[in-house]
Amino acid sequence: MAVIVGMYLWLRKKLLKSLGSVDEIEIAELKEKEKGLICFEGGEDLRLDCLLKESPPFFANQRNRRRLETIMASRGRVAPFLVILAFLVAQCFHQSTEAKKVTTNLHFFFHDTISGPDPSAVLVASAVGRTGPAGAFGNLFVVDDLLTEAPEADSPVVGYARGFYMSASRRSVMFVMGLDYGFTAGPFNGSSFSVFSQNPILERELAVVGGRGKFRMAQGFAFLRTHTFNVTSGDAVVEYNVTLFHDE
Repeated sequence: MAVIVGMYLWLRKKLLKSLGSVDEIEIAELKEKEKGLICFEGGEDLRLDCLLKESPPFFANQRNRRRLETIMASRGRVAPFLVILAFLVAQCFHQSTEAKKVTTNLHFFFHDTISGPDPSAVLVASAVGRTGPAGAFGNLFVVDDLLTEAPEADSPVVGYARGFYMSASRRSVMFVMGLDYGFTAGPFNGSSFSVFSQNPILERELAVVGGRGKFRMAQGFAFLRTHTFNVTSGDAVVEYNVTLFHDE
C-alpha cells in the first residue's frame, strides 16, 4: 500500500511541476511579446509593467490574451485527471489485495460446561425478577470453552473459545456472542478468529468479524448444530462448520 501511495504522490508531483514549469515559461514569453508590442507602439511602459505583474497578467493583444486564457483553463483540467489517476491506483490496490485472499474451512466441537466444580461458562450477571420461558433475559456469561476434534469429552483439544455471551431477547431464547476462537494445535496453532453475532437457537449462523495470525483480516461465517444438550445441567456440545476468507 505504501509503495502505491508513494507512486501516486510522485506522479502527481511530477505532473504538476511539469505543467507548471511549461505554463510559466509560456506566460513569460507572452509577457515579453506584449511588452515589446506596446513599447513599439509607444505605450506607457510604467503602466504596462504593473499590468503584466498582475495574476493573471493583463494582455492588450487579443491573441496573447486568448493564449493566456487557454493556459489558465488547462490548469483547471488537471484536477479531474488527478481524480482519475487516484481511482486507477485504488483499483490496482484493491485487485492486488483481493488476489491474496484465501478460503479456509474449519470443523470442530465447542464444549459449553455450566455445571460441576470447574465450569467453563460462569454466570457473572443476571437481571432481577425475570421469570417465564425467556426468564434468562439479561444473563451474562464469561466463557473459556474447550474446542475439540470430536464431540467426546476426551477428544483431542484443538483450542479454546474465550469471551462472553448474553441472553439478549425478552421473547425468545437468543444470545449475543463475543468470542475469540484460538487454536493451540494443528496447522493454525497460535491463530484465532473472532465472532460478534446473534446466536438464535433456531437459526444457527454466526458472523466472523476478524482474526489474527494466519487468520489476519478474516471475514466469514459459522454454521452451528447442537450435538448434545443436557436439559438438567445446561451443558452443551455444539458442532461448528466455519468458512473463513482471510489474507494469504
